[in-house]
Amino acid sequence: MGGSDWKVDAVAVRRCLDGDRDAFAQLVERYQHEIALYCHSQVLDALLAEELAQDTFLRAFERLRQLNSPERFRAWLYRIAATVVSTHGRRQQQQGSVDTAARQDLITGHVEQTDVDRHNDMREIAEDALRQLSEPMRAAVVLRICENMPY
Repeated sequence: MGGSDWKVDAVAVRRCLDGDRDAFAQLVERYQHEIALYCHSQVLDALLAEELAQDTFLRAFERLRQLNSPERFRAWLYRIAATVVSTHGRRQQQQGSVDTAARQDLITGHVEQTDVDRHNDMREIAEDALRQLSEPMRAAVVLRICENMPY
């Protein structure tokens, strides 16, 4: 992002606060992919990451009047995303983790089992490696690899 992007955000936030819903849609469009990638770096599940990103934008819209500095929208949005992810993690711990065998029941017969096993093994190795990183490092790695962003 360029140096004046915060100005564009601030204008969009102010327009939204003045009742222009299209302005918030522009902010969503601008940050949807970035926030989804951040969520994915934390939960390591693409579909869940999309849901958490949607929840992040919903909370941001509901709380937009609480944003004291419209030019800091991006940082504020990331704080909301971090809270959404953290809340989800606490709920998951309370409910217990999803059983791997239940996931296997969802696999259709259209793919060779060896291919599925190989894919699952590679995914588990990558996810385990990412889990060993601190949250900031994990986010940096995912954003660098998936988004080709600079370090």
